Amino acid sequence: MATEADFYLLSAEGLRGALVLRCPDFECIQDEFALLRGKERHAKPIPFERHTGGVARDLVATSLAVPYLVSPAFVSVLREAKITGWDTYPVDARGKDGVALDGYVGLIVTGAGPAVDNSRSVKLERPAESGGRLVTAWVGLCFDVDRWDGSDMFVPEDSGYILTTEYAMECLTAAGLTNLRFRKTTEVERLAL
Repeated sequence: MATEADFYLLSAEGLRGALVLRCPDFECIQDEFALLRGKERHAKPIPFERHTGGVARDLVATSLAVPYLVSPAFVSVLREAKITGWDTYPVDARGKDGVALDGYVGLIVTGAGPAVDNSRSVKLERPAESGGRLVTAWVGLCFDVDRWDGSDMFVPEDSGYILTTEYAMECLTAAGLTNLRFRKTTEVERLAL
């Protein structure tokens, strides 16, 4: 039986020089969280253009909070490993000098889990990184594992966190894909709001 310690948060590593994209038409995406979950669909590919950096990695961050674009190699690993809980949407992605990022698609996470339960996390107070006053932080992305749908990739309700099983993390890591960062959910620290 799975426990909270068996899951990983997937995010972009933020490698130096890694391409970050932006949507030039902010009205194009109505709700980026709905887009991540596949609840917002578009008839045409969503346009993305270079925001910063220049090197297109396998996981490409955007200037928005949650959408990621993924390379053909990333999608191939998901398919070959039969990882569950994902889909894609078409994009018209352009990197440095407007060069098309052929084969890149937007990542949809169809797997679902219950909301993060802060009452199960550890609450800490520590100095802000800039020094000065104390800030409150939660340690752990805790949730009721019994209410998780069993997908290898999933998003807890009311969040944009992409969580994976250990199997998915191992497959994606073993493939040598770039710009992926995995952290155990029990070790994730976030500001308490």
